[in-house]
Amino acid sequence: EVLDFGCGIGGVDILLATDHQAERVLGIDIEQPVLDRAIQRAKDHGLTDKIEYMLVDNGPLPIEDDSFDVIFSKDVIIQVPDKPLLFQEFHRVLRPGGIFVAHDWLRSPAPETPELNKYLTAAEYEARMATRDETRDWLESAGFENVVLTDHTDWLLQDSLKTHERIIGPLEQQARDLIGDYRYERWVRISNGLCGALAARELHPTHMLANKPTN
Repeated sequence: EVLDFGCGIGGVDILLATDHQAERVLGIDIEQPVLDRAIQRAKDHGLTDKIEYMLVDNGPLPIEDDSFDVIFSKDVIIQVPDKPLLFQEFHRVLRPGGIFVAHDWLRSPAPETPELNKYLTAAEYEARMATRDETRDWLESAGFENVVLTDHTDWLLQDSLKTHERIIGPLEQQARDLIGDYRYERWVRISNGLCGALAARELHPTHMLANKPTN
């Protein structure tokens, strides 16, 4: 059984229930409109017997102790203000031996991060970012063990540079025609900001893995 924290419109949940054969998936999110789309998607795939959705608020999770074997999350924890509490809640709702697996965005420990700030401003994104050391400490303090944080900055930088070259080059006119000049120019600013923050090592895309002890 899998808990998808910050499920959005539910695309991952379809894969969890089909490709990865999860017996049950519970997707939770704080926005009802995206949950409505996720619910419809599960219906369209005939998976309502395996996938459920729940609207939640920030804070303690309305879920019983020891309820899930796996907690999954992608690019959502960055928005959570109280990460220590969140990791405590993850530990509480996991069964003994359960696994926490996620991808999220961490920041440099440097006190000034101008390139990161440029990216967040371009993206109009309110982030509550943590460092690698803070994240490890919070997970371990919550009771998790075997914490592995894998940095993918180098890979994403190369991929992002290639993408940026394409959108300001051969794809420019096609993109302008498709999304309009304003949205295209915003996309370019965000892409350029992302490349800058990654190159300056101020932004760190990171895979997280940890497990709840069996006793």
